[in-house]
Amino acid sequence: LVIVLLSCVQAKAQEVLLPFGQLSKQPWSARYFYAPNDGDKPDSMWYSVDFDDSGWGLLNDPISSSYGLSYKETIWSQTYTSYWVRRHFTVSSLCNFVYLYTMHDDECIIYLNGIEIYHSTDYHVVPNYSTILLSEEQKTLLHTGDNVIAVFVKDVGGQSFMDFGLY
Repeated sequence: LVIVLLSCVQAKAQEVLLPFGQLSKQPWSARYFYAPNDGDKPDSMWYSVDFDDSGWGLLNDPISSSYGLSYKETIWSQTYTSYWVRRHFTVSSLCNFVYLYTMHDDECIIYLNGIEIYHSTDYHVVPNYSTILLSEEQKTLLHTGDNVIAVFVKDVGGQSFMDFGLY
């Protein structure tokens, strides 16, 4: 219990690398590619650091169906759709602990600087966010300067939502 409490205190004291809308209650922007009903897909290396996403749209997130997230910026208006999202962020100094906050429905894959760090096919009935401590190996993917987090989320019906951040 003491270790958990100390970890929580440490997490709250850490720098916000990427805001998580459910905690910050602030919108964030990302480049996105959208495909209804498993339509078009981006290039297979869409998650790589050097992928050119300048032709993608700009989305204000978090995104959610009308009853998905407590805080949302954009309405996810069509079921059976997929989003590919990329966020660039700058790290000024490396941290001892890095936490991934994620909230999604349904399938979700998250890449950090081109390497997969999270994959879930959970279909959530009640939206709750997950806090995941990055492993030592995953943490080494971060570097000072520009970094990229890339997220794929696929809706298979019902609720649909996506929010993620790094602390």
